[in-house]
Amino acid sequence: MRNKSIKIVPLNKNHIPALKKILIEHVKDPSTNKILWNEANGIKRYMTGKRDIYRRKRNYLVAIDNNNEVLGCAAYSALERKISKEFCIQPDQSLELLNIFVSTKLHKKGIGKKLFEEICKIAKSKGKKLLIVASGLRYKKSWKFYDKVFDKSIGSIKDKYAIERPAKIWQKTL
Repeated sequence: MRNKSIKIVPLNKNHIPALKKILIEHVKDPSTNKILWNEANGIKRYMTGKRDIYRRKRNYLVAIDNNNEVLGCAAYSALERKISKEFCIQPDQSLELLNIFVSTKLHKKGIGKKLFEEICKIAKSKGKKLLIVASGLRYKKSWKFYDKVFDKSIGSIKDKYAIERPAKIWQKTL
């Protein structure tokens, strides 16, 4: 698959069934490899416009090929307040990348990077200066990707997702 054949489009409800299949490839307990259905279904609800636990509406982009096959997605929203306070980041100057999920059979094909670049363009068009991402240990496999595409890791938040569930934080200057 060539990067040029990948199109990035806003999410529509017809994408959700294919995205749910991609989600369950990733939303797993790292110890047992069991699918975390509550979390996967929660993300699916956010895709339908429900607000997240921080009362934010998530915006989704979907990567599709020339046949309109869904390859992956990415979500972004306003920066979560805990990150803003912890790292003294102005929320009106930043956007938060919430996740990128790409079909595992298509990893290392440039799809995640293309989704990331599109979110950077959106953030710039909104006058944002920074893109931030927080990633917990559950998604540690994605950390190498974040190390490549973000400028730097700026630290971590000890109990970001729950007690004993820290998150590493990255920042990209736009």
